[in-house]
Amino acid sequence: ESVVIHFLHAYANPEHEIRAAEVLADIWPNSYITMGHGLLSESREFERGVTAAVNASVQPLLERYVK
Repeated sequence: ESVVIHFLHAYANPEHEIRAAEVLADIWPNSYITMGHGLLSESREFERGVTAAVNASVQPLLERYVK
């Protein structure tokens, strides 16, 4: 239901993550696209990736709960 875009050095330059999200938005059937740099903009890729993965897994559930 959701997808994570998590590039290694996006904390320093998120341009490629942003572009990947734009391309994916054209083909992905829903709006659950999480970019790692948007949640945690630091150089530690593990923490950034885990944060993005948790966000992506919770997004669809939370939306269903709120509706």
